[in-house]
Amino acid sequence: MAPQNSSTIKTSSLLSGPQTEEEMKSDYVELTGAVEFMNRFGYLNAEIYPLIKFYSITLVIYIIMFALWSFLLRKYNEFLIIIHHFVTIMIVMGFIEALLMFCEYEWYNSKGTRSFVFQMANVFVLSFRTVASLIIILLISLGYGITVNDFSKYSSKIAFLSFIQFATSFLYWAIIYMNHS
Repeated sequence: MAPQNSSTIKTSSLLSGPQTEEEMKSDYVELTGAVEFMNRFGYLNAEIYPLIKFYSITLVIYIIMFALWSFLLRKYNEFLIIIHHFVTIMIVMGFIEALLMFCEYEWYNSKGTRSFVFQMANVFVLSFRTVASLIIILLISLGYGITVNDFSKYSSKIAFLSFIQFATSFLYWAIIYMNHS
């Protein structure tokens, strides 16, 4: 350890501030306040900003997909089974999710804060869409015979599994969204 002489200046951490009476009398600068950073395009960082354009393009794709799907549903109306309705739900929920994400990022980019309402709406839609996609997978794995002929026998079990999946998915996504806000 090197010996201290009278010309050595004792400093303290800027975060902890002055600790002794002698340090209090020396020249310290104390800064307080909030740092707010805004890019030339808004409050979003450069990593998230392109998602605004992505979700706007996704909205257009969902509109086209819904128009095509509606045309096919009308054309083959006599051959519809329950799985077609869940595909329609998936397309509509995907559109709503893209719309909410676009609105949330636009809000955040213009205001600088995240909206709790948009976050919870996104969590609800994402959870609902997850459940709908899992029901589609379940119906496909049950097969055509059970899906068309015996669906009412299994509907209460499917509803129970869907509720459990929705509740756990909602909790999971709510925790993820709250940790990122």
